[in-house]
Amino acid sequence: SLSENADSYLDETLNMVYEQAGIIRERPETWDRPWPVMQNLYDVACKDAENPDLGTKQKTAEAIKNKMYQITGKGILSYMNRPTTDLDLSKDFIVIDMSNVPEIIKEFMNVIVTGMLHSRFSTDSTRDTIIAIDEAGVFLRNPTLSADMLVTLTQGRSHGVYMGLCTHQPSDFTKNNMREEYQTNMFINIILGANIK
Repeated sequence: SLSENADSYLDETLNMVYEQAGIIRERPETWDRPWPVMQNLYDVACKDAENPDLGTKQKTAEAIKNKMYQITGKGILSYMNRPTTDLDLSKDFIVIDMSNVPEIIKEFMNVIVTGMLHSRFSTDSTRDTIIAIDEAGVFLRNPTLSADMLVTLTQGRSHGVYMGLCTHQPSDFTKNNMREEYQTNMFINIILGANIK
């Protein structure tokens, strides 16, 4: 629930903290440097929230600061405020377990994981990637994530990226009026269970 000003402020400050870390978006050779964490972003917002010379941006910074506290060094999600050092999306077999993600950041983590899956488009174009999502209903019931998965499904094929979705409720595909799109783009359907017509 961000205003346009807040969204723009986050975009600007994200670029700022990456550049402070020496990481430039357009220069992949800089990507191996230590990456910033949420605390770095929070520190910029705190500084800007105290600066009256920023005008309306000061209020935006204060609003962002107030929304971010939980994931900073002393917040309840502070254990997540550290660099990821062991994530290698070029591996042959990757398992991402989302079962114990705190409810407060579950939607955020779904977005992050969807973004990670999308990054497989450019990880290695010489081999196929199969993305298998268990309990896919969680993604299918969220309109944004469902549309994202559909993009992966439809555009991924030409890049060797395929998707398998597992759900207990086939009706999950109908909840966002996406049944026809998924049905058109998924060529194998396997239904297991008793008393299925």
